[in-house]
Amino acid sequence: MILLAILSILPHDTAARERFEQIEIQQAYSWCGSERENGDIDYNLRLTFTQILFRRWDYERGEHVIEAWRMAKPGMVYGYSHAKQVHEIRWFDGEIERVVETRSLVHSAADFDSEVQERSTYPREWRRDLRRHTK
Repeated sequence: MILLAILSILPHDTAARERFEQIEIQQAYSWCGSERENGDIDYNLRLTFTQILFRRWDYERGEHVIEAWRMAKPGMVYGYSHAKQVHEIRWFDGEIERVVETRSLVHSAADFDSEVQERSTYPREWRRDLRRHTK
């Protein structure tokens, strides 16, 4: 009885936890140019968006495939847990607090959206997305 009382007052993590083989933080840029006085075009890259791609290893294809993705938001917290030796991303997805872990965190930059591009070879219907979590 005393043990139950102690356990009920201890803080506990109610976050929905998941693990993926790889998480990619992709920054997508767009080309924009302006014409100089001499007629040359001055090309610049502008950050269009940052997205988080959650990948698993597909043994049949021999590559990581996107299972879920989210647009990066200011409230997302990135960290590394030395105790568990994993990278973590923690955020509120609506009313659900999510924590996604991985041992492999990749940062990339591109001038295209790799999630949209991958749909042609690995359609959204084949993906599992993040788990639905009820409170």
